[in-house]
Amino acid sequence: MLDDLNGLYKRAPFLAFVLAVGAFALVGLPPTAGFMGKLFLLTAAWNRGYNWLIIVAALNTAISIYYYLNIVRHAYTQENDDVLEIPRRFSALWGGLLATSLLILGVVPKCVFHWMEEAARQIMP
Repeated sequence: MLDDLNGLYKRAPFLAFVLAVGAFALVGLPPTAGFMGKLFLLTAAWNRGYNWLIIVAALNTAISIYYYLNIVRHAYTQENDDVLEIPRRFSALWGGLLATSLLILGVVPKCVFHWMEEAARQIMP
């Protein structure tokens, strides 16, 4: 299955970039929304005294780095002799929106964070 991603950067460089941004967000690397989400979540857990949860989350993140970055490695460093047709009609549009939103929310998360804070206050008075 990962072999299908081999050489994606040559066949569809923009989609390879979208794949990389998505994988980096899942890992929690800055400047993506995944990093900010993990930062907010782990900071809240630390402030509540759930230190064991921070350790478990850090171990899970370390394990996930191997798997998610392996996907990016296949897309950028492996060569593929078989040329597979990539459907590009809407994938570039939706992929671009995804990558842009992940990067913008990673750099400027304040508006969404305040919106979520207000929603939490209304649910839990």
